[in-house]
Amino acid sequence: MKVFLNRYIGLMLLVLLVLSILGFSIFPDICNIVYTNGVFVLFRTIYDFTLGHLPFPSIYIILPCLLYFLFFKIYRISKEGIIATLVFIFNFFAAFIFCFYLLWGFNYYTPSLSERIGLSDIQLDKQYIVDQIEDITPRIAGLRTEISSDSSLAFLAERNLKFEGDIRLELESVIEQYGYSTQGRVRVKILLSGVLLRFRTSGIYIPYVLEGHLDGGLHPLQWPFTMTHEMAHGYGVTDERECNFIAYLVCMRLPQKEVQYSAYVAYWRYLMSALKKVDRDKFTELYNKMNPLFITDLNAIYAYVDRYPEWMPTARDKIYDNYLKAHGVNDGIVSYNKMIEMIAAYNEKFEKN
Repeated sequence: MKVFLNRYIGLMLLVLLVLSILGFSIFPDICNIVYTNGVFVLFRTIYDFTLGHLPFPSIYIILPCLLYFLFFKIYRISKEGIIATLVFIFNFFAAFIFCFYLLWGFNYYTPSLSERIGLSDIQLDKQYIVDQIEDITPRIAGLRTEISSDSSLAFLAERNLKFEGDIRLELESVIEQYGYSTQGRVRVKILLSGVLLRFRTSGIYIPYVLEGHLDGGLHPLQWPFTMTHEMAHGYGVTDERECNFIAYLVCMRLPQKEVQYSAYVAYWRYLMSALKKVDRDKFTELYNKMNPLFITDLNAIYAYVDRYPEWMPTARDKIYDNYLKAHGVNDGIVSYNKMIEMIAAYNEKFEKN
């Protein structure tokens, strides 16, 4: 029996994975009950009482242990021949893929947040985007003047970390009404500066450690929005635009000015990116109307990112785009920008009511 498992455990796990994906794809509501609000919550609760209490990212422990196990086992098994080595490597990566889905990935097959809220698809025209930018411009200016201009970045970073508990409570109150379990306490921890930004990624949720992460080199003004986005992943929301939408909704409901400002910065950038594609002249006109302090903040954000030269941009975009599309996110990496359509659909739905 042991010999059989050693040879075929990887194949068995992949077969089980394919069958599970097929079943959950056909019956998303069952996936939501059995997995998202069942098995997934169980793992999250176990994490909460173990690795969740570490004052540093648990990936710093898990990754070295995993690599040590992998290379030590390969070294030992290599003495048994090439076939045994290849079988082990296949089984290892099959188990690695299976664990991704077991710990988080099956959430892709539950009803989306848009379906839970009942949002319709909306096609936005240029005028809507312009109106939104002009509407939030004075709000951004007002908020920025309320945030002390002489606050050091270190001070802002320290304050942002203290917002984690408030963000979690508000996030839980938002997603609970749409059928997500809020049992447990998802954490978002800070990674070494540049680890993610070299791939032009400000944050990441790693299912293997059930934690969200921010790059330590991210400008502090971006921390609250990014932290909320990654925390939403930790509660089972998979779609990037939906995590951006939740982050915006949650940040705007919190009283802290820095948190609201972080959401406005993100929303404004997505709006302006969309406008730039269709009307560069209008983009320039609206850009020049912004509060000078806000423009200074934008330049500081860009400068922070530029400290870390980008690695393999083309390969990264291609891999991640294909990953998202393979999991039902038809827009791929463009889905991040789609938060503005989701916000429009949300506002339309609840304004009518």
